[in-house]
Amino acid sequence: MHTRFLEAKLKQTQFPVVFVNGARQVGKSTFVRNIFSHTHDYLTLDDPQTLALAKQDPLGFISFSQNPLIIDEIQRCPDLLLAIKMRVDEKRMPRQFILTGSVNILHLNSVKDSLAGRMSMHTLWPLSQEELNGHLSPFLENLCHQKISKAQINDINIIDCVKKGGYPLALSADDAFHRMEWLSAYLTQILEKDIRDLSNIEGLRELPNILGLLAGRSGSLLNTNEISRALQISYTTLKRYLSLLEMTYLFCPLQPWSKNMGKRLVKSEKSFLIDTALAETILTRDIATDSILFGHLLENFIAMEIRKQLSYKKLPLTLFHYRSTSGEEVDFILEAPDGSVIGIEVKSSSQFSTKDTKGLLSLKQNLGDQFKMGIVLYRGVNVLPIAENIYAVPIAYLWTKA
Repeated sequence: MHTRFLEAKLKQTQFPVVFVNGARQVGKSTFVRNIFSHTHDYLTLDDPQTLALAKQDPLGFISFSQNPLIIDEIQRCPDLLLAIKMRVDEKRMPRQFILTGSVNILHLNSVKDSLAGRMSMHTLWPLSQEELNGHLSPFLENLCHQKISKAQINDINIIDCVKKGGYPLALSADDAFHRMEWLSAYLTQILEKDIRDLSNIEGLRELPNILGLLAGRSGSLLNTNEISRALQISYTTLKRYLSLLEMTYLFCPLQPWSKNMGKRLVKSEKSFLIDTALAETILTRDIATDSILFGHLLENFIAMEIRKQLSYKKLPLTLFHYRSTSGEEVDFILEAPDGSVIGIEVKSSSQFSTKDTKGLLSLKQNLGDQFKMGIVLYRGVNVLPIAENIYAVPIAYLWTKA
């Protein structure tokens, strides 16, 4: 079993309610039980009888135990949140309730404000490369201090990393065939049961096609009008379906950076899926033989690796993408609270040219002192200076131990 680095944050939080959300089968239940089973009682709403009792008498349900509670799959009974609020307001203790959910409950209008100021939110993503390797990397921390360490990197097969993804059970599969078999069954479960339970509608046949288009456009701007026309479904219906895919942690769009630099900036999100192995399964194409698709999924892979690290590290950084209407772009922007910025480009080859740094150089010129550092992540093995505070860095530095 791999150590999940989110554990430290959960143990330290002083909020009375801790909500651990994330996709199905990323290990949420095992994770929270390993941490809190010696102090908390455990209840799962995946059990029909337990769920029926919770719905019948929410306040009585959470009052049956004198111990703090772990409640698994809380989205199945949102009425419990109001009962939890009442209990917390009567007696406030750190980590009194540990909740897990495979749906982001903040997307549910009925529960948005139920626990405001009382609950800390944490996302458990599929395993990061740091967690798979069993150690933390100082790479992002070093970028914040405008440092690049000359760490020793091990030879990695980045194509293999992208193809395997981060779902624990997919990673434990005997071979590629059984991994894709598991991922296909997993996807069917989400689309045919979880989303149907959320939406209460039958007409969800378009979802596989939407996912296919999103997977094929990984790293591209999300053009909802184009997708709506391609699939011949209404814009309103498409937006609803995208919301369902996002609520169930299949679709993970990236917001645009919108700082006013005197430029008109593109306001569209970038399209990413939660896991690159899942994306390859959806597309039924081998990225090892399709260099263009590999480039798209490599950017998806890096986006999720950064997101995973930010979820468990104490780094006050927010991830965005940047593109101006005149065509200047940087794959990723990491912005600090003081407005300072780190720019990151991703290249799928071991070589790069000056045109690959055009966006970073433009960003540096426009931001002046607020530009901390620019990085080109590439498949080479050496750290190479490109310009002042702009470097080419091996991709593996993202998870390499100092």
